[in-house]
Amino acid sequence: MKKLIFIAVSLVSFVGFSQEAQNSVNKKWTLGFGVNFVDNTSTLEGQNFNSIKQWNVVPTVSKFSLERKWTNQYSSEVAFTFNSLSKNKLHNGETINSDVYYLALDVSGKFYFDEYIAKNSAIDAYVILGLGLNMADTVVNQTGNFGLGLNVWFLPNLGFRVQTIGKQAFRQEPLNNNHTQHSVEMIFKF
Repeated sequence: MKKLIFIAVSLVSFVGFSQEAQNSVNKKWTLGFGVNFVDNTSTLEGQNFNSIKQWNVVPTVSKFSLERKWTNQYSSEVAFTFNSLSKNKLHNGETINSDVYYLALDVSGKFYFDEYIAKNSAIDAYVILGLGLNMADTVVNQTGNFGLGLNVWFLPNLGFRVQTIGKQAFRQEPLNNNHTQHSVEMIFKF
C-alpha cells in the first residue's frame, strides 16, 4: 500500500512539474496581490491628481486580483480591494470626522496593446474598462472604471503590475464619489 501511495504521489508530482515547465504563453491565469492607493480628492472643480500626501493607503496587502486571458490581446479580471479613508485627508474637497473603511469589487476587461508598440515579451501594457461596486463606511455606489496598466515580467511566470483606474460614480454621494485608485501588485502566471 505504501508503494502504491508513493507511486501515485510521484506520478502527480511529475505531471505537475511537467505542466509547470510548459511555455508561459499557454498559461491563461494570472493571480495578483499587492497594495492600493485611493485618491479621493477630486471635486467638481477638477482637483484630480492632487499631492500624493492626500492618497489613502493601509500598510498591508490590500488588493487581490484574478485575471483570465482569452487571447493574446483580451482578458477579463476580477479584483477585490480594501482601504481606509483617513479623516486627515481630503475627500471630494472636504474632510470627514473619522476614518472609514473602503471596500471595492471590480470586474473588468483588458485590451493589451503593447505588441503594437514594441515586441517585448517582458512588458504587457493594457487599457482597462469595467464596472465596480464600492462601499465607503455605509455608502454603497457603483462605478464605471477606466484606466491603464503595465505588467513587467522578470521571470516567465513572475512579475509585477502597476495600474491606475479612474472610477466614475453612478450616483453623486458626498463620500463615495468619483475617485482614482492606483495599485502595485506581485503577479503570478499559471
